[in-house]
Amino acid sequence: MKDQLASLRQATERLDQIEAAGRKHPGAFFSFFMDSPVPAWIKSTSGKMVLSNRAYERTYGIAPEEYINHIDADNWQEVEAEGFGDLDRQAAETNALALGVEHLFNKQANRPEALFVAKWPTAWDGDGKVIKVGGIVLMTVVEPPGPADEC
Repeated sequence: MKDQLASLRQATERLDQIEAAGRKHPGAFFSFFMDSPVPAWIKSTSGKMVLSNRAYERTYGIAPEEYINHIDADNWQEVEAEGFGDLDRQAAETNALALGVEHLFNKQANRPEALFVAKWPTAWDGDGKVIKVGGIVLMTVVEPPGPADEC
């Protein structure tokens, strides 16, 4: 538990660094984003993936061409994709940072995982409406098998 809390603290500090870098130097933000050691992504509010970083590709085994301009349901189970969308909408509708837990089955690691994620608005239209939401995994916890998995 101590290691997980240290991981969460480190990830939260990284999120602060990402926000600061993006405000000061948009070009540097791209490099920082792509090289971040934790999965990160940007999606349109219509649900299409705009950008994912190298850690996302490594962690989940999904190549950019399989994800960019696709919706979550193209690569994840429907219930997982719906959960991802809930937090995206919260960040867009409140125009603020949204923190939550999302669940997925990581095919690359062959295990169910619970992800503590942060999502926040990254782009707005001319009327100030959020049009893109960024996300980053702050902590991953391997979920124990459920009763059906133990049989």
